[in-house]
Amino acid sequence: MPTKLFRNISYLGLSQIANYLFPLITIPYITRVVGPENFGYIELAAAVMLYLVVLVDYSFNTTATGRIAVLKEEGKPIAPLFSAVMAAKALLLLLAAALLLLITSAVDSLRAQQALLWLAFPLVVGWILYPNFLLYGVQKLGVVALANFLIKGLAAGFIFWLINQPDHYRWVPFINGISQVGVGGAALLYVLYYLPGIRFIRVSWAAVGAVLREGRQIFVSNLLARVYSLSALVMGGLVLPPLQLGIFAAASKLITVGQSFLFQPLHGALFPFFSALHQRDAQQYRRRHRRGLWLLAGATLAASLGLYFFAPWLVPLIFGEGFQATIPLLQTMAPMLFVGSFAHMHLQQGLLIVKKYRSYLWVIFWASLWSVLGGWWLIHQFGAAGAAQTRLITESLLALLATGFFYKYRRPA
Repeated sequence: MPTKLFRNISYLGLSQIANYLFPLITIPYITRVVGPENFGYIELAAAVMLYLVVLVDYSFNTTATGRIAVLKEEGKPIAPLFSAVMAAKALLLLLAAALLLLITSAVDSLRAQQALLWLAFPLVVGWILYPNFLLYGVQKLGVVALANFLIKGLAAGFIFWLINQPDHYRWVPFINGISQVGVGGAALLYVLYYLPGIRFIRVSWAAVGAVLREGRQIFVSNLLARVYSLSALVMGGLVLPPLQLGIFAAASKLITVGQSFLFQPLHGALFPFFSALHQRDAQQYRRRHRRGLWLLAGATLAASLGLYFFAPWLVPLIFGEGFQATIPLLQTMAPMLFVGSFAHMHLQQGLLIVKKYRSYLWVIFWASLWSVLGGWWLIHQFGAAGAAQTRLITESLLALLATGFFYKYRRPA
């Protein structure tokens, strides 16, 4: 393996360790201090901020990163594109702030948590400052990994230092946001002072519009992915009593961490391999894909069964005795890990590989539509149990549609 590739993989591994290690340390502390009701509000604020982060991050991690990599390879100036993207992100930040003001004024249940949501808003500001699209494009993955590690580490340290009473829950999202601002600002200063040719220059409105138009389809796809993954939690925040929201948020958090642990590293490792293999030998790709699917399905089936049977032991260990009602919700959602293997292999490692982007978007659209319409009804009817059912059914629909579309297109013409 080339030294640079090995080094980049190592950096991404460090970043993934930060993603899992620090939450594993802080979540048991937070839940025991603030209790189920307040933990639900923390997760609701995080979900709303993630929607806004999708807006301000747009699709630059894909479109701008790719263009910067090409410009670097060709020895062309990067500053015009860098400046246009940063200007676009600044405009999107204003739009995000306006949207947050609108929803906290118009929606009663969110108005009650207006202070919490605005305390969480620095997270969005931090993502504006953080030039991750540039760092990925110029292959400075060590800086990316270090920044991620520092964000998680600083937030964890401040949480242990400052959060020691139930009513301190409002400061958890603020601490996460301010940590993002600090590290994002430091990363921006790094690229401006230490990367040759990177500086802010005046750009035209046409240049800003061009970077927005270029990534609009990917942005819609990213937004819809957030809808189907977070809608149950957000709708729960609008409908459920605080205690039910908290116990559902805890179960949902474990499922999300499990999915990230299983599928994010897999995507990074398999996607470039399968892309190159499909380009070179489509038949060999199909064989490898089928083998990979069954291996992953076997592993996730074991993970789902383990999560289901060990839930009565796992929930009190992680969240504390006050979260006993989380156990049946976690057991309801445990099959999502197994079902998710089919969704992942037929979407990220399937439809994207064979370049069926329109079908990919339709799959996510229908899953997102169900998660909102069907989820609203289920949550109204069954409370927190309905929210758990919404997540399971949405993942199952996603897997079913992705599998159908993939096997429609994967056959040789």
